[in-house]
Amino acid sequence: MKRTNKLWLILLLTVLVAALLAVGLTAAAEEPLVDPDACIALPMGETVEVTTDDVLRFNTADASNYVITFDNEQPLTITVRYEFWSLEITKSAAQHLTLSRNCPSDCNYSIEMESETVQTLHVRVCSEADYINETAQPIALNEKKALTVGQDLPWQYLLFTAPETANYTIFANGVNVSYTVSTQPAWNIYFASGSFSSSDTVGNRCTMTAGTTYCFEVYPYYSSSDVQNVTLQIVPTLDLVEPVAVALQQNVPVSLTFDGTEQRQYLKFVPDTTDVYTFYRTDGETSMGANVYDAAFEPLQSSALCYDTTMQAGQTYYFELRAWEADPAVEFVLMTRDDFLAMKRVPILLNGTLEAAGDDYVSFVPETTGTYVFTARDGENNGVRTVLYNADRRDLGYDYAPGVGTVIRKINAGETYYFVPEKDATCKLVSLETFAQEEGWQVVSENEEINYVGGQDQWCVFRPETTKKYMICSLNEQWVDVRLYDSDF
Repeated sequence: MKRTNKLWLILLLTVLVAALLAVGLTAAAEEPLVDPDACIALPMGETVEVTTDDVLRFNTADASNYVITFDNEQPLTITVRYEFWSLEITKSAAQHLTLSRNCPSDCNYSIEMESETVQTLHVRVCSEADYINETAQPIALNEKKALTVGQDLPWQYLLFTAPETANYTIFANGVNVSYTVSTQPAWNIYFASGSFSSSDTVGNRCTMTAGTTYCFEVYPYYSSSDVQNVTLQIVPTLDLVEPVAVALQQNVPVSLTFDGTEQRQYLKFVPDTTDVYTFYRTDGETSMGANVYDAAFEPLQSSALCYDTTMQAGQTYYFELRAWEADPAVEFVLMTRDDFLAMKRVPILLNGTLEAAGDDYVSFVPETTGTYVFTARDGENNGVRTVLYNADRRDLGYDYAPGVGTVIRKINAGETYYFVPEKDATCKLVSLETFAQEEGWQVVSENEEINYVGGQDQWCVFRPETTKKYMICSLNEQWVDVRLYDSDF
């Protein structure tokens, strides 16, 4: 009995010692690396004279972006710590170091400075809004504003007030810079952003509201460390587009030349009647940039080639075109969707087969509602992409596979459907048949293995007993094309 009590006493003492050590270690770990009482306070918005031997501190009353400025004339490295403990950031600059920080409210920060010799300098902490209001330069419409940017230089701020609500293009003179646009009152409402490469001659666009002032924060592109001279300019986009836009008439082909660079071509169209229009290349190709804009150059559609756009009579529309490869003569046509489908329509009968070009619209009107199989085969085993549309050219399903593309869908009697094999170097052999649903299909249960033979389509039926998430996976880690359909396909 006495031996047992002695054992418990030893265990108790061991636990107490371990607890005291843990408390001691914890207390030691929580001691900040910087002593707050030894720091010089930086009142918000005030300039304080210090030396590089001093340690500074400031408090963020509100959650905001803050800017810390140093008027050092010699190389200086600073270290900012959160609550005098956690390392926040380290930054160096040869002259006039400026640091922007996004800080939570009511937190304490410390600043340590390091230089080869002791410097006397002036340090100031203020909100980014105050810093912008004090340092930003105005920029007017069409003005070319010269700036110098670099990783070790303060960010540049420009204030622009939009004279009218319109789409504007921002240019830089072929250097690697980025920018962020924000709005009043605290310059902390994100509006837009962009960047420029040394080969960029097109510019970036954004729509701005009349009477609103926007702040452009200009800084080096992340991969650029050199000091660069930048000329920034803001121009109404329509002033650039309107003089070069080529008039486009309905059903009349127009030919354009592309040099394969960032060059963009513009077409202008004013419809006589309100309708749904289709814009396409006469060679059926779709691999190029094509956007549609309204009269204010607001984007309507980012993929215009062979897509439909509803246009109002008497309104102005612009097509912006860009090719990634040089092409001396590219022909385009704009017509109503009905005219386009009438021109491209190639009817097919049930259980029939036909040869179709890559831009043919193989049409079918089923007599009965049911599930049908549309198939396009390529004898050369190229990749075949096929799409099924309804009468309004809404995408109902697509497939892409080597040698054959298949779309299976339940469709309605009396309605028109279009099956389109995409343009390719070879013609497609298109066939249509009814879908023999569940004839010879394997019925599988949960956790049951399916032995896939390969080389042919294999259908299985699964009817879950409970509603939950299921996963289909290959047990031998081989790639298998698995498609899941419901009972209506």
